[in-house]
Amino acid sequence: MDIDSEFSEATIDETRRFGNVFGDGVVHAPANLDHCAHATAATPERSNLTSSLNNRSTPEEDIQKKHEAKATVIANRLIGQGLINSFTENYEKTTPDWISLLGQTVLPSDITSSDSRIIAAFRAVDSIICGQQGTFLLRRLAYVQLMRLFSFLEAVIKSDRENGRVFRKPCYRDASVAIDIYMTAQETSQNAGDLRRELKERKRRGRRWSELARPSPLFVLVYSDAAEQIINDFKYIGSA
Repeated sequence: MDIDSEFSEATIDETRRFGNVFGDGVVHAPANLDHCAHATAATPERSNLTSSLNNRSTPEEDIQKKHEAKATVIANRLIGQGLINSFTENYEKTTPDWISLLGQTVLPSDITSSDSRIIAAFRAVDSIICGQQGTFLLRRLAYVQLMRLFSFLEAVIKSDRENGRVFRKPCYRDASVAIDIYMTAQETSQNAGDLRRELKERKRRGRRWSELARPSPLFVLVYSDAAEQIINDFKYIGSA
């Protein structure tokens, strides 16, 4: 075999390999090297475009980011600065009165809904919520204890009803009976309708403080003064 024949066969073999690399099933050598260079240069641009499209957020994700940003702002307002120092100071200042309030409002589990100690417990809580004694921090704790009393009383009412000790009107819930009992603890000549609305609003505030207090009532000592305004502005029509 002469040199020209060997060169021709080598060229055909090389062409076959190029054809297989390009994967088009046709055996040919690249006709336009400039075109290949252009395609190679364009690859990063296409890659950047694809990456940009993949990174584009959806409308739902944009909304979620806005909600998270608002939540961060509210959280910063609630917590404030110097968290550990402020909590320690608030704890030392408030704990003795909080323990005293618990002593007046923690009731035995075997009482009935007509027990006079329930009325006394409500009045002890109200003396903090509505009175002048104690600090605003103790008032927060009193709101939490108010909701604890309601939860306890509703469980007692349910037990009384199931054991035939108390009867209620059809569609009249245990929570409504508890509000009735709470009304009897009020020492006022206020109109019954207005009083009931006022007590429901008091209960609404208690519910909000209880939510902020989880998992411990003492968590309310963490929050800054801004929490008071947030509680006031957070209008939630709770059922009683």
